[in-house]
Amino acid sequence: MFLRQKMIGSFILDFYCSKLLLAIEIDGNSHIGKEAYDRERDERMRHQGITTVRFTNEEVINDLEKIKKEIKEIINNRKEIPSLDKGRAREGFVVRDQ
Repeated sequence: MFLRQKMIGSFILDFYCSKLLLAIEIDGNSHIGKEAYDRERDERMRHQGITTVRFTNEEVINDLEKIKKEIKEIINNRKEIPSLDKGRAREGFVVRDQ
């Protein structure tokens, strides 16, 4: 189950599933010019074992079915979530072609 507007540390994730350690971020106009901040944020999530997947508002509005399919594929391709190894990250972040 995904929670909406989940706070992790000092960050609020758009959607978060604790069972999968998966965050989904929807980037709108407020993210324009803040790409470096988003990369740093994704890196901090990665260090907590959280995989971040980003979509643009336009992608969600114009092709929701494609987005749903991609999220399902990401979930289905995840094996099990390994346990933390002395505080090291469990997963990375997903880089998508735009």
